[in-house]
Amino acid sequence: MSLHTYRRLDDGLLGRLGVPVALFRAGPGTGGLLTDADVEFIRAQIPGVRIAQLHDVGHGPQLQAPEQVAHALRQLIADDRTDGFPARS
Repeated sequence: MSLHTYRRLDDGLLGRLGVPVALFRAGPGTGGLLTDADVEFIRAQIPGVRIAQLHDVGHGPQLQAPEQVAHALRQLIADDRTDGFPARS
């Protein structure tokens, strides 16, 4: 795991979040920074985290594939609404 990058995350910070959390993961083979171990660490720290795996994009997915990011975000919002999370304006 990239503990040197995420060293502040192991003090329980993530577990104290009181809102739905979505993680957009870029492709590891195209410059994405999160490893499988990082994702598992985040899953363990944030029960119910939603993870959207993006394809063929690297570290700047919102610039490289804005349509894919927008689609993933819309899907995550729709899923949260069906799970009972309130819509926010």
